[in-house]
Amino acid sequence: MTGTTKWSKTYRGKQAVIDELFTPLFARFADRYTATATRFIADDDVVAVEFRGKVTTKTGEPYHNTYCSIYRFADGKIREITEYCDTALIAAVL
Repeated sequence: MTGTTKWSKTYRGKQAVIDELFTPLFARFADRYTATATRFIADDDVVAVEFRGKVTTKTGEPYHNTYCSIYRFADGKIREITEYCDTALIAAVL
């Protein structure tokens, strides 16, 4: 995850993403996080997905961010994800 927020770093492996990112992040949400994809662009083994996420935090603040994630595939599996988003919003709300 790009940027300089407390969530920004390289997560290695599926379990690290779940344990170090999703579990503590989703614990801050008051309701269900939803993400809606708005665009897909594919080139060889790389797929870019633009999407919008929406949720309310337990402190009552809305967290509505726009993302672009770049997925690299190999052997039918996701091997790398790079995510771009509004890091100022992350720092302010999360």
